[in-house]
Amino acid sequence: MDWNALGPAGIILVALGGAIRWLDARQQRSRDQMIKALEFRLKAEQEDHKETEAERDAYRTAYRSARATLRSYEQQLISAGIIPDPTWEEPDV
Repeated sequence: MDWNALGPAGIILVALGGAIRWLDARQQRSRDQMIKALEFRLKAEQEDHKETEAERDAYRTAYRSARATLRSYEQQLISAGIIPDPTWEEPDV
């Protein structure tokens, strides 16, 4: 074995190891950025979902209130001797 050849081979191995470490660190930074972006997007989607659910609940409350009013009118018609049209019925939400 030629000891003089180990110097350049050692330099090449150290340089190769440094390049591999640099690439690994670069990939890790890229992964970290991707994870942060996805966490931000998830948080935004969750907030949007909460707003949508709150809006849906408000519509449901208004719809049920309107249905209760319509049932009250229906009962008033029945108590006055007027038979309401039985085919008219909205789906219950």
